Amino acid sequence: MSAPVELVLVHRDPPCKKCLTTKAILTEAAAESGVETSFREVFMGTPEAAPYGVVVSPMVLINGKAASAGFTPLKSALVNAIRKEAGV
Repeated sequence: MSAPVELVLVHRDPPCKKCLTTKAILTEAAAESGVETSFREVFMGTPEAAPYGVVVSPMVLINGKAASAGFTPLKSALVNAIRKEAGV
């Protein structure tokens, strides 16, 4: 069995409306992808966010690769990116 696809949402603390919307879309995309995923949130300006070099939020990373930054992504694009990373 392969490892879950890692989803990371990097955003401001407290999150803005765009960040909250992105979180909801990412959660829905993960469920609709049919792929096993793991999810975590990282706040900008923390040591945990430093490796990602985030300068705009929200930022979605899928297996460490930027899928979107600075805008609310389309759910369909995230579903496709998750499936692609899983090899589906």
